[in-house]
Amino acid sequence: MKSKTKFRLSETQIAKLVEVNFGDEGKLSSIHELKGGMFNAAYLIQRTGDPYADFPPAISLLPASGE
Repeated sequence: MKSKTKFRLSETQIAKLVEVNFGDEGKLSSIHELKGGMFNAAYLIQRTGDPYADFPPAISLLPASGE
């Protein structure tokens, strides 16, 4: 959703944040903006070689299908 209150980050800005916080372990494989929020922008960021990439999330942030 487009909103005047959302502050979106460019791929370059996200890559820099990942580099600062994860160092050499922060190689990005994909960035996807999550949908539905009206005030905040949230991103699904996947890193190459992430040892946790195959684990399901501890909590689901998305509604179950059919809701």
